[in-house]
Amino acid sequence: MNRKTAAFLQTLCEYAPQKKELLERARQELLRQLERDLPNALSAATLFCSPEAQHLQKQIDGWKTRAERIVSMRELTDQMEDLEQLCSQEKRLHTRTQTELARPGFLNVGNLHILYLSEQDNALRVLNQMIQIDLFRIVALGGPDLFRHIPPLDRQPNHLDLRLNYYKTYIQPALDRISEADQYGSWAFCYQDMVRAGPLARLPAFQITEPVQKLGTLLPGEYKMTVSGRGMLYQGVGRVTNITPETVVEAQNTTVQARITPEQLFDGMNQTSDPVQALQLVMGKRFYSVSAADLFAAADFVVSAHVIVQRGYSRQCFLCGQPVQGNAPLCSHCMEKTIVK
Repeated sequence: MNRKTAAFLQTLCEYAPQKKELLERARQELLRQLERDLPNALSAATLFCSPEAQHLQKQIDGWKTRAERIVSMRELTDQMEDLEQLCSQEKRLHTRTQTELARPGFLNVGNLHILYLSEQDNALRVLNQMIQIDLFRIVALGGPDLFRHIPPLDRQPNHLDLRLNYYKTYIQPALDRISEADQYGSWAFCYQDMVRAGPLARLPAFQITEPVQKLGTLLPGEYKMTVSGRGMLYQGVGRVTNITPETVVEAQNTTVQARITPEQLFDGMNQTSDPVQALQLVMGKRFYSVSAADLFAAADFVVSAHVIVQRGYSRQCFLCGQPVQGNAPLCSHCMEKTIVK
């Protein structure tokens, strides 16, 4: 039934003796029009995901209730116009959902509005992939303290509506708590053999510096090591971690190491000069997500301690490295400068 038909019936009912019968037929036809225009929206299997879509679902239910109670042709005409608007809204929201599911890259769950039954298996597959990626972002950018408050994904039923609720209840709030600096910030540390530490000491050091290359190709948790004019340069994005999107669900069921101390890193730095590789060695199969600042501070302590111990064996000044007489820890110059008068 279109508007012209409804207008014609309205005019006819004003003069026809079978007014009630015509109105009832028109009302039934209007309800059949609803079923023809919105068959998926009326299906119990259709999932209305967003608040906007859920509001539309209530509007459709309300429209059907009003249509069943029509008592005049004027009401029928109004209902016809309302149905056209509902159809337009349903098409718009469903099109936005289809566009989001077909878009490559990250899935924006906020753009999922209406999912027909035939689309839900694919939507569940895409959503599960997105959940794992975002869980990884949380642990690689926000850290284990934020990550551990999220219930393990593998203990949640693998149903689309429940996984959507899981995302909105746990994943999205955690992502919202990650600061902009953590999301988009990069880090860089430069290793130099001898750096002045204070007025006297000359020791090797890992010093924080500005990244000298664009890191757009690096994912959170990744790093690169290059040789620069200043020394060995380590650059990365996010925290230093061995967790990946593929292992993040496994990591949810264990304790993720959040910090590293010089004592823990010592054995690893004895085997390699690369702090990231040293961390991998001492952690073994345990999951970790450590801030770059903590890791390189621990590495800085370890390399300085190594040099001081070596100087002691070589009878060199602990601070400047110059030869000393006998077993003295400091040379005469450093001794003179450190004496408190």
